[in-house]
Amino acid sequence: MKRIPCISGSSRQRGAVLFVSLILLLILTIIGVTAARLQTGEAVMARNDHNHELAVQSAEAVLRDVETNLSNGNYSPATLGQNANGFYTLALEVTGPTASSYADTMPNAAASMPYTGPPLTSTPTSPVAAEVIVETLPAVATAGGSLNGPSYGANASNTGYRITAYAGGGDSSASATLQSVLH
Repeated sequence: MKRIPCISGSSRQRGAVLFVSLILLLILTIIGVTAARLQTGEAVMARNDHNHELAVQSAEAVLRDVETNLSNGNYSPATLGQNANGFYTLALEVTGPTASSYADTMPNAAASMPYTGPPLTSTPTSPVAAEVIVETLPAVATAGGSLNGPSYGANASNTGYRITAYAGGGDSSASATLQSVLH
């Protein structure tokens, strides 16, 4: 009697498990690489956000220091009217051919003055120096006052100031410019 070899079901599937496991390994590798790239992207975004927050904090400190110096009278009218080194009169810039503000040129060490106030101890030293521009605004009428009285126009004593502060963050990739008006 002659025996006929029988092909079992398991011998016909030789290598299928290897193929399926390689496909699963490839899928898991792609998921792992994608997760690592997302983590790196989130770290970059967090660093950029932190640098921007440092820039805003530095600019805010510069702004408040200049506001305090103006309120306390540390800047004299002669200093404020020199139209150079960070102190300007708004009327001069508006009548020029470009009708732009000196603050639009920041950062520009030639047009602004460097921050010389107390050190910003809560923020790391930035490679970008903090700058400030103070612009004298035209006088305004006081609340309830007459528009043709001595509180308005050339004889007015209630002049306002526009203060523009520029500061950098923890590195040179972030900066912030803040403005305030002080009367």
